[in-house]
Amino acid sequence: MEKSGYPGSGAFQVFLPQGGQNWCSIWYDCADAEVADIGIGELVGSARMFGFDGVRFDGEFWAGRYQRLDGSWNVEEKADLEAMNVALVKRMKQQCWATKPGYLFGYNAGTDITWSIALDNTPATFREKCKDDGLIANEAMAFPGDVPWMQYCRSVRREAEIVRYYGGHYATYAFNRSANNLYNCILQYGLRAHLMNAYVGPGWEWVTRSAMRFSRLLWDDSLTTWRGAAQALKVSGSRPLWWEEFAAVGDSPEGGTRYVIHLFNPPESPTTLGKDQLPAQPATNVTVRWANLRGLRQAWVVDMQATAAAPIKPVSGAFAIGEVPYWKILVVDVTTPKPPPVWEQPPGGKPVGPSPAELQIAPPPATGGESWRTVVEPERLGGGEDVAERVPDPDASAGGAVRGRPDGKTGSMAYTYEYPRIPGRYRCTYRLKVADNRAEVPVFQLSTGRSVQSPFPGVGGLYGETKTLKATDFKQAGVYETFTTEFDYADYGFMGCGVNYLGGVPGWWDNLTIDLIRPWTDEELAEHYRNFRRPEGLTKTDDGVLDILVVRGLFNRLYQIDAAIQTLPNAKQSDTYTSYHPQQGTRLQGYDWDWQPIWQQDVIVLADVETKGLNYGQVLLLSEWVKDGGGLLILGGPVTLGQDDNMKRAWPLLLPVELNGPWEIRKCEPPLKLAGMGEAAVFYRHLVKPKPGAQVVLQGEGGEPLLIRHAYGQGRVAVFAGTVLGEAPAGMKPFWETPEWVNNLAMILRWLSGA
Repeated sequence: MEKSGYPGSGAFQVFLPQGGQNWCSIWYDCADAEVADIGIGELVGSARMFGFDGVRFDGEFWAGRYQRLDGSWNVEEKADLEAMNVALVKRMKQQCWATKPGYLFGYNAGTDITWSIALDNTPATFREKCKDDGLIANEAMAFPGDVPWMQYCRSVRREAEIVRYYGGHYATYAFNRSANNLYNCILQYGLRAHLMNAYVGPGWEWVTRSAMRFSRLLWDDSLTTWRGAAQALKVSGSRPLWWEEFAAVGDSPEGGTRYVIHLFNPPESPTTLGKDQLPAQPATNVTVRWANLRGLRQAWVVDMQATAAAPIKPVSGAFAIGEVPYWKILVVDVTTPKPPPVWEQPPGGKPVGPSPAELQIAPPPATGGESWRTVVEPERLGGGEDVAERVPDPDASAGGAVRGRPDGKTGSMAYTYEYPRIPGRYRCTYRLKVADNRAEVPVFQLSTGRSVQSPFPGVGGLYGETKTLKATDFKQAGVYETFTTEFDYADYGFMGCGVNYLGGVPGWWDNLTIDLIRPWTDEELAEHYRNFRRPEGLTKTDDGVLDILVVRGLFNRLYQIDAAIQTLPNAKQSDTYTSYHPQQGTRLQGYDWDWQPIWQQDVIVLADVETKGLNYGQVLLLSEWVKDGGGLLILGGPVTLGQDDNMKRAWPLLLPVELNGPWEIRKCEPPLKLAGMGEAAVFYRHLVKPKPGAQVVLQGEGGEPLLIRHAYGQGRVAVFAGTVLGEAPAGMKPFWETPEWVNNLAMILRWLSGA
């Protein structure tokens, strides 16, 4: 919409100090009922206009506690956010149902559902989302790592159980979002879960057909896990089958109890991402022997591959199933009462998959100060497969480790890329063990590398510690111990932490923890760049054309930049948008933030552009361009200047104003009328102060500085401290809608060009 010229929208990707990416431009404060009702009203309107039957959120309406533009909080510190969110979900349901009865709601859980029905500790908001047939899709399950199949299945079963208990439907995503693994699909179905992706691998026709035909056996509301199955049944065949985790019990349609016994012929790979994900051959002579079977009414064998069901009778308590190529179901209806459900206790160990913040389904909480920590388990480690193998290990923190063997290769066991974006001193803590600690031989080398992808001549290297560990450095054999290294990290690129296996004795690497020990001060960061210099022979040239690069940020089109540029003779306008990449920082789409491309521009406009992702060196590069004759215009807004400390580092060198971050935007009460511009008014502005020698060329009627400029080297810098936020009261007009504003903007652009 923004790129198509829609004036009220914005396009940018925000900077995250913790690294990673956030796909959401703005978080709306749904603790404010008026704001929430606007979003709910859009759901209602779309149901009325288009007949939509429901909504599936990838980040639902949420009431939280956050800081406003001026640093104040939207709700009190002890506000009951749980109660607020329950009320929000209820209000959303009621308003949508009033227009479209039966309107459905789906959510992306985005986190492991680790609560317990037995302990009754599931949050009230989650219960309300499940209630009334809510769909809870856990996207984190798309990234289980290469874990044992049964470990994965128990997680799915636990989560499905909780969601269904509170009245919802549970789904996961296919591994890596690629729905081509047969068992990833059918095991879900056997655990009363759904799959958000349609299975597209071999046999997809029968999988989809049979799931629909026999859906009551998979998702009937009465079905729960039958935890007494192992005591009542014995399953035999030519191959061991998976069945215990999948046994279910529910209500028989004719009264009494229905038992649903899923019989899976397992794939050859014992782990979820292994190579052989199909069984080598069918299981034959499969028999299900039932101890003390009483009150039998009827039984069937469902052949899922054939989409067929046939009655079956036991002989001496044994059901002869025959051959199971992939999946069959034994259904047994009895007249006896259903056994009471037995609920699983809360699990221990590490949750599976990305966190809610990594999946961008919840805004990051407000925190004080800078801190950073990450724990990297083996499934997140990359590379090194030709040197070290991933193996189960009950002593490892997540049940698996990376192992090197003396009869194999030496070299990198694995590595991880991290993007903390906070300059400072860091510590890596490695958890390692050896099979034999008696030999005086090197086993591991610990090190940290950094990749710098920005051209900063003269900027020096960074401290990094390397350690070589011998077998004798371990106190005990076969016991995990921790070892540390320290290193410095600036504000760009990524760190690659890893372990080299040197041979000698078998060695295991469990996990890696990286902690920020001490952030650098602003002075230390500046010292790191002290020897920054520009490339030789770099000069600006005048080609007779006024080259203007407009970097479009949030709400940029309201500023009417295009209209102002059209009034300038020989102006050539180029447009770009920012995107944030954790490795390279803030980038310009289709444009390089580099020496030669920047030096081809005469004027650069940063229209409410978030600059926190630009590192210190990139700002120094821009300052060199200004010194050489460039003209820089910064237009205010909620993501620039001192707001949230966006321009805290390096920018003060070239700005004509003193910033007042981190919360420098204030509502103008009353609205600020602009001197000499009639009814034009500003409703929110940055509380900045002109530097000595700077010139104020546009101000409020009370003398409030709004458009400030000064010379910097041979170039010029101007800052507009107003914003395009707010609504005009009667008798006033937003300044950005007036021709006088366009004239003032054209005037400052001419000045910046040196005309």
